[in-house]
Amino acid sequence: MVTTPNVDDNEVLEVLMAATGLPRPHLKVGRATSLRKLASGKIDYASLQARLLAPRQQMAMDVLDAFRNAFYPRQVGPSDTFETLGGDSLLYVQLSLTLERQLGSLPEGWGTMPLGDLARTAEPRNHSRSIDSQLILRAAAILLVVIHHATLWPIPGGAATLVMLVGFSLARFQRQRLFAGDTLAVLRPLAANLALYAPVVAGFSLARGEVLWPSVFLVGNLGFTAPPHMMPYLYWFVEAYAQTILLWVILFSIPQARRIAHAMPLVSGIFVLAIAVAAKFLTPLVWYIGGPQIFTLPDMLYLAVLGWCLYFLDTPPKRKAFFSVIAILCLVLAWWGGNWTGSWVKFMLVLGAVFVLLFIPRITLPGWTARLILPVSAASYHIYLFHRVIPDWLLPQLDLGTHQPAGPAAAISIGLASGLVVFWLQKQLVGWLAYRRASLTLPL
Repeated sequence: MVTTPNVDDNEVLEVLMAATGLPRPHLKVGRATSLRKLASGKIDYASLQARLLAPRQQMAMDVLDAFRNAFYPRQVGPSDTFETLGGDSLLYVQLSLTLERQLGSLPEGWGTMPLGDLARTAEPRNHSRSIDSQLILRAAAILLVVIHHATLWPIPGGAATLVMLVGFSLARFQRQRLFAGDTLAVLRPLAANLALYAPVVAGFSLARGEVLWPSVFLVGNLGFTAPPHMMPYLYWFVEAYAQTILLWVILFSIPQARRIAHAMPLVSGIFVLAIAVAAKFLTPLVWYIGGPQIFTLPDMLYLAVLGWCLYFLDTPPKRKAFFSVIAILCLVLAWWGGNWTGSWVKFMLVLGAVFVLLFIPRITLPGWTARLILPVSAASYHIYLFHRVIPDWLLPQLDLGTHQPAGPAAAISIGLASGLVVFWLQKQLVGWLAYRRASLTLPL
């Protein structure tokens, strides 16, 4: 279409949409001062087509590169999807950040789209962006964890939400592999996350002058040894996360359990949830280790199972009925957990997270807000691992503690920055390795 320079792109798009019947995402306006012509005087349509396709081809390469970096060292092609590649929750968050930056916005269900098709969904950037609510919950949860550890405020609940998201993500991203008994694919993301945890354990072991064996074997949260001979209790989440994944793998290694879960995922999930809730109440009667009891697998397993069940609630009546039951359960747990401010805050936050996962799958935010939230969400695991390392070493030397306003503010800022920096460094390293691999495989 030929237009005068003062015609707005939106006006051109409206005419093109009316003339072709194509939706907006499939149309793009480009401007040129002149059109290249052949020797015969006719328009060179081949060069025009190459110009129009060049940005799309570049976008496809950018999407492929993003996936190759995320799934390194696996091979990735245009026909692959996030699910067929074996993506997990952390990769989902990290790729969401990268793809939002490249494509402008992500279509719903992008995890099942072939990468070649995904690259063609690029849209202009808007002032607002629709974000997967799980990403926002993850960012809010890790922010609560950092604030809770840096202050004396009774605001637990961030780690509990993260545990629930572990179960929800297992159902969302790994259910087909679990149903098929492909346990290796489920363990692969766990191994990658523990590889990042290993230097933290090594660092604490060097600082303590001994190998912290309970933490090496991921059982420090079970109270087998005294705190001086294990990692600080704040790392219980990593151990509980690993134990949860291993428990799921063990359960789905049993063919009969696999068949039942595949045929009746919600019913079987509710049955396991009832067992997990009973274990939370009954375990202290036969195995009581005091305060650290709240960090053990029996005490928090119900949260992961709850997250698993939430994914399979596929109708509004089921969601409403289940939410009512969970609301009652949270009230009971808040009272049973000591009936104090922190207990009520924790379980009301969990109930709020349940509500969001059930009834608000996506949340529209201003673009600037999304640009702040998505990096924190993508780096949530890194923030958890490193958010206390520098503050615990630096702030006492500066005589800054929780009794001074500057202390918590510095701890929160340094904690978030530490995790974000480690996340960025890891991305740079993996990107470099992926680039090196691609360059070595190119034909001479």
